[in-house]
Amino acid sequence: MIFRDRSDRRITDPLSFLESSYPGRSFKLVSQLSIADVVPPYYIYEHNACALYGIASLLAFHMNRPGSDTQMRSISKERPVRAEELVPRIMELFSEKLDPAPSLKDFTLDNIDYNYFSKLCIKSMGLPLTAYNSFSRRFRGMQELKEGRPFLLNMWYADAGGYFNHTVVCCGMAEYRMKGSGRSFLFYQIRDGYTLDPAPRWTMLSHNPAQAYITVYKDK
Repeated sequence: MIFRDRSDRRITDPLSFLESSYPGRSFKLVSQLSIADVVPPYYIYEHNACALYGIASLLAFHMNRPGSDTQMRSISKERPVRAEELVPRIMELFSEKLDPAPSLKDFTLDNIDYNYFSKLCIKSMGLPLTAYNSFSRRFRGMQELKEGRPFLLNMWYADAGGYFNHTVVCCGMAEYRMKGSGRSFLFYQIRDGYTLDPAPRWTMLSHNPAQAYITVYKDK
């Protein structure tokens, strides 16, 4: 999950992206849902650590959730838990359980380990949560957002946005339809770990399940 500078390919507005990609065509917003205001940005400092920071972001979200059983476990009752505060413990777990060569400082999390490692982090922090993976990202992802929960979006590649082999936190979805053709475009609103700008970015994925899957955290 190596970072390459693709800042010129990032999407900040799906409609503007579509209009520039298909000059002369018009688009209709079919559906949109966002919880970005409760999912703050974070910045990845270590090499290939996108999955670990994404896990930290989800855990921090659940710790801070109003009315949640996990709220009492916050590091401070006077302020929200930040994802960056949880990263050292998560990296420690990674080095103990998964890292075959700690000296390389490479924090790549293999796809087969997302579910296992998520549950390991949850257990280590004593949170009443569970985790599971799903390739039904459109349906399951929208259900999570409707219930007010972000989720991990683990991408091998994206149709737009410049992301390859990268894990992000998804905090919204939007679907547009090209007028006169019926063609639809599904965008995911994300925190990608590459900027602390409060405005979220977007990525576009097709319906091909081989492109990406999601990891969901929810109450037991």
